[in-house]
Amino acid sequence: MLENVQAVYAGYLNTFAIDGDGTLRVWGWNEGGQLGLGDQENKNVPVAVLNDVATAAPGDYHSAAVTLDGTLWTWGWNDVGQLGNGSSMDLYAPKEVLENVRSTAVGLKHTLAVKQDNTLWACGDNTYGQLADGGTESSESFRQVMDHVHSVAATAFGTLIIKTDGSLWVCGYNGDGELGTGDYESVPKPVKIMDAVKSVSASRDFAAAIDRGGVLYAWGNNAYGQYGGETSAEPLKMAQDVVYASTGGGHILYLASDGSVYA
Repeated sequence: MLENVQAVYAGYLNTFAIDGDGTLRVWGWNEGGQLGLGDQENKNVPVAVLNDVATAAPGDYHSAAVTLDGTLWTWGWNDVGQLGNGSSMDLYAPKEVLENVRSTAVGLKHTLAVKQDNTLWACGDNTYGQLADGGTESSESFRQVMDHVHSVAATAFGTLIIKTDGSLWVCGYNGDGELGTGDYESVPKPVKIMDAVKSVSASRDFAAAIDRGGVLYAWGNNAYGQYGGETSAEPLKMAQDVVYASTGGGHILYLASDGSVYA
């Protein structure tokens, strides 16, 4: 269906792919305008939406992408300012909102961006403290909320942050134990749950992380046996010798050091 693909991202009923020349191509469900094509029509074939793209984050009803020059673009539903453009009006085509960005992640109604200077910026819904600023006031514009950040991931109403020292911090809604704190209480201010973390992947209500020793941990909703065994509200060892992991709607895929893929 596509050749020379650099990266692919699975959203909620839609898919994004970056082709060999950096063009972002999108298809699937588009009720919120999350495909960025200027309308709300579903697409069943890949359509080009943005050029020179380095990374992208498709969300349920809004999406984000970072271009090679470090510009963050957002589009889709914007009822609580999750697009970070200073308004609450929906936008069905990409708009520039932030510069010097390295990576991005989107929750159900909040957006996160890590800048090249390792600062974390956030906007949108903050009902449960998912913007990581220690409060619960939502924001229609991006604001800096943390320093020394390596990367970030988002659950529906929560945020998981890997700092440059490898520590994993979490905040936001925790009704399914998706923050890994050991209980089901929401966390309005970021708290640390792990050290020596290399990467983290988050779904709507569960998450997984790989530590620097290649051990894969998972926690949160386990209704579909996402990580097997018993459900856990704190990081539970799932596998070892893992180099990459990705969470889906109700499953986990991971790549072992010998090149095998497990699901």
